[in-house]
Amino acid sequence: MWSVDRSVRNVASFLSGPILLSPNVLSMAISDLFSKRQKRLRSELPDVYRYDLPQELKNQIIHIWSGFIRSMPIQDYAEDLFGKVKHTLCMEYGVFELFPGSPNTIMEVCSWFSREEDTEKCLDGIEIVFNTCLTAVDNDYVFGNLGVPLMLGIDECNARFQEHAVGYHFQNGQFVRIDSEFMHKESVVPALTLLNDKKFRGADQEFRSAHEHFRAKRYKECLNDCLKSFESVMKSICDQRQWPYQPSDTAKKLIAICKDHGLFPVFMDNHLNGLVLSLESGVPTARNKLGGHGQGTQPIRVSTEFATYILHLTAANIVFLVCSARAMK
Repeated sequence: MWSVDRSVRNVASFLSGPILLSPNVLSMAISDLFSKRQKRLRSELPDVYRYDLPQELKNQIIHIWSGFIRSMPIQDYAEDLFGKVKHTLCMEYGVFELFPGSPNTIMEVCSWFSREEDTEKCLDGIEIVFNTCLTAVDNDYVFGNLGVPLMLGIDECNARFQEHAVGYHFQNGQFVRIDSEFMHKESVVPALTLLNDKKFRGADQEFRSAHEHFRAKRYKECLNDCLKSFESVMKSICDQRQWPYQPSDTAKKLIAICKDHGLFPVFMDNHLNGLVLSLESGVPTARNKLGGHGQGTQPIRVSTEFATYILHLTAANIVFLVCSARAMK
């Protein structure tokens, strides 16, 4: 049995304390403390992202979970929710317990999260907690009035990640990796938002799968799913517009079909060839040359930088295609 160190005893003490919060004060405001302001003045805040979770951030996540737990009218509801979280994690990791010796399921999940050193498993835990709560809010009348507080908690989680310069963002039910804040805000987030529509369900799954592969450093698989998502967006637009195409049509053919039906504005003629060249030779060619065919004698290595570029290029092209389709009469 694992030893219960001071940090875990603190988790147990915190979670077993009196219920001091009401549903209206679930999410605490992020205070601009004197120490934070001084760090900014001394230029001590990080200007690049890190991809591990500092203990302070993990403690803040537990505070956010605790706020949601304490807002529930009956605490047995929270135990049931975290029982589902524990079952999912134990099943996927092939274990029977997350933190042996814990007095209840909530403390077990939180103590495991506090002690877990594998960043990807910690992100698993946050995803599963939030998604389990989101499912309960959507499908169970008991939790229906907790939807707004839950979303405030998710927003605070993302703000805390940003505060610690940890390069992940929870969006549409999963974490996506951030390498450039500008590119993330200007291309990735708009793409995920636009694809969160039943008309683009296939493309949404493929684009989120590309992010999942990227997070796990499976860069070739990331490239393949970028292309699948890119092609699926064009096929979805063709379906909505009743433009004929063959299911086996490649990206190049689909681009030509969209072009011929006026998806790209006429006044952009001067830029059209460059745009089409970018769409044809960017994502598709990258996949064909690096991810879609046999490797030969020497294994092909796809770098982090190249996969990042392709992921952002895919997002930008998805935003352009969907917005252009929406703008058509």
